[in-house]
Amino acid sequence: MHNNRFQLSKVLKNHSKDVRSVSNCKLANGRIKAITASRDTLINVWDAESGQLEGTLEGHTSFVNCLAVSNEPLNAEDPFLLASGGSDNVVNIWDLKDLKSKPISTLRGHSDNVSCVSFTKVGNLITGSWDKTVKIWKGEDCTQTLEGHNAAVWAVLGLSNGDIVTGSADKTIRVWRNGIQIKLIEKHQGCVRSIIEIDQNRFASCGNDGWIFTFDVEGNLLSELKAHEDFIFTIASFGEGEDNLLASGGEDRDLKIWKKGKCIQCIPHPSTIWSVDFLPNGDLTVGTADCVARIWTRESGRVLKEEVGNEDFNSQVAERLLSAENITDFNVNALLTPEELDKEVGKEEGQMNYVREKNLVNAFMWVSDQWRKVGKVFDALPPKQELEGEEYDYVFDVVVGEENDEKKLKLGYNNSQDPYQASQDFVAKYSLSQKYLDPVASFIIGNAKPEKVGPRPSSFDVSEDLNKKE
Repeated sequence: MHNNRFQLSKVLKNHSKDVRSVSNCKLANGRIKAITASRDTLINVWDAESGQLEGTLEGHTSFVNCLAVSNEPLNAEDPFLLASGGSDNVVNIWDLKDLKSKPISTLRGHSDNVSCVSFTKVGNLITGSWDKTVKIWKGEDCTQTLEGHNAAVWAVLGLSNGDIVTGSADKTIRVWRNGIQIKLIEKHQGCVRSIIEIDQNRFASCGNDGWIFTFDVEGNLLSELKAHEDFIFTIASFGEGEDNLLASGGEDRDLKIWKKGKCIQCIPHPSTIWSVDFLPNGDLTVGTADCVARIWTRESGRVLKEEVGNEDFNSQVAERLLSAENITDFNVNALLTPEELDKEVGKEEGQMNYVREKNLVNAFMWVSDQWRKVGKVFDALPPKQELEGEEYDYVFDVVVGEENDEKKLKLGYNNSQDPYQASQDFVAKYSLSQKYLDPVASFIIGNAKPEKVGPRPSSFDVSEDLNKKE
């Protein structure tokens, strides 16, 4: 049964480092293979329906960065090609029909990290590198080198009409026809990380600026979407027309599903999302920095039945560490209580709220019509200070007494306290004169961040200023 929301289907574990790229192929017998590449130098091929590992391809001597699968060969005896690019500056070509073999060929020509690969509709291979060049290969021969980018090339794509689109750390997208640049697109404000074809008339790009742009095949802008607040490393497309879905992921660790420019689902992940890829059956493979690839599905028959697997994933997400410095409009003075969150109804998928629970600030996301814990904001609150075995937001030095008989006393204060009540408790603790009530309260209000300040009691008399905060 078809469901509108993606649920966890498979967890693919066999890599020992980041899964940097994911791809797929569908064999003549209908079986779908999920393919994962990692910084551990290995490529794994999985049966997408069972989640079983079918083979491991070994041939790179450094990180494997990117994958591309050719169209299935017309002749049964021909190889089903997989291309992989690595930090060893080479591209390996594999036969997916023979998972026990070494590469059937190795393409050498780039002088730096090979960061992206893509097959054209006629079977030629496009490769992009940190050496700033794009190369076109027919078989083992480099037939053309495209030069023009001023920084590393991060994305290449062969369009259905035969043109080639490239994206770079120089923030530009270039469209090439017969080896000649015909269009320069300067829309992104950061490194262009991925370019995909949506259909024969459109392609899309994403980048470090958090934007996704859609263009026609001539390079004219069709739409723009501020999709993430952090780097977007990957996008993928599935379906046609009104049913088209777009998936995106990146540094913020959130997988987002888009339809008609609206985020219809947000799935927080435990770590950075490096690569996403739709399978032919509509399932979605996600490669992440926690050495795992996961397959998500909208088909109830393929949903993971093991409660342990889902609970493990959700607990990993709940333990993510977030930095307040990287959260847009984070306001430590606007934190909710757990009770206040229970009364809140999210306005849109992926909306965030932050809740103070004792000395912690937890992050919650509106997902599938409920608030789900998606991490801890580790630097939201100043570190606690200890005084007489108790922890406080602040420990102040308060100087009292006359000039020749001064005493330095310690005042512990938490922002949740009423400053006037804290002042009253302090004066009573040290048996001080009532003249200190108002100065102590004013000092707290001026130097701490009280969550609320109650009405000033009439018993407080204005007296003298107090000295300093440590």
